[in-house]
Amino acid sequence: MEYHLIEKKFEIWIKQRYVLIQIIDMSDSDTVGILKDKMIFLAQMPAHVIINFAFLMEGHVINDAWLPFLETVKNNLSSVQKKVILLYPPHSLVSKIRVYEGTSDYEVVPSLLFALENLSFEDKTDIPSGAKFLRAFVMSAIKTMFIQGKTFSKRGSLLTKKSNLNLLDGDLSGIINIESQQGAYAIFLSFPKSTFLRLMSQMLGEEISALTEDLEDGVSEVLNIVYGQAKAVLNKDDNTALRSEIPALIKGNIFPGNNSAQIEKVTKITSDLNQGYCVIVPFSSNLGEYYIRFWFKELDGARRLISSQKKEPLKRV
Repeated sequence: MEYHLIEKKFEIWIKQRYVLIQIIDMSDSDTVGILKDKMIFLAQMPAHVIINFAFLMEGHVINDAWLPFLETVKNNLSSVQKKVILLYPPHSLVSKIRVYEGTSDYEVVPSLLFALENLSFEDKTDIPSGAKFLRAFVMSAIKTMFIQGKTFSKRGSLLTKKSNLNLLDGDLSGIINIESQQGAYAIFLSFPKSTFLRLMSQMLGEEISALTEDLEDGVSEVLNIVYGQAKAVLNKDDNTALRSEIPALIKGNIFPGNNSAQIEKVTKITSDLNQGYCVIVPFSSNLGEYYIRFWFKELDGARRLISSQKKEPLKRV
């Protein structure tokens, strides 16, 4: 089924797997009533709803009647495992929702393509576990950088590194060590100094030109967000069962090994990355490059990570 409805202040596209609502004006309550009437079909045929606010300018007047409407749609659809996804919502709307509902747990995405890819991923049950693992972290990183850093990110080709594994991918890195049924492995999130300073400037709303110890801890905090979101997705699969882990900070671009002041946290699995295998995921953004690295103690673990129905070529570095 595909249907397109055009109204003066909104448009609705009904697709096979989702409904896209384009909001043009939120300044009056009458529009809310009209939209409610047009969306009665969701009661009989629940679907994911993507609401696009791209045509609204920051500072646009938002009538309070929209708040209970959005909450009702979200709660009704979540009861049947469907989502309401907000695309380019103005900050004023997000603030109003947070005050009205006491939270802002809507999913906010940086692009329509990202929203559709996310829905496609969650609806599929036949994705190999390795592909799910990798994709969960990639999408979590992109989402985190969009929300926290207000920047779009693009994932590059997967890389494998065969030597000098103790040479890290940035000037500051967060690390999480994991021991599980799938084996022992570590996850790194690395930033060049310039990228990290721009990220902190965006997050704090002021120009940051120099690093401090408090700011450096932000690397671990960002990794904690990425890991937490990926964990929430992967733990829907009983075979993954990721536990909560505390990230540790690594300063400099050399894995510290036995010289680390945080030796128990950083070297929980190994003191020498050359004794394992790694896959690197590079990202580019307006703030600069950053990297996620998966380090595995055993080769089988690395193979499970990159497994998929459609093999993605790996580049060596």
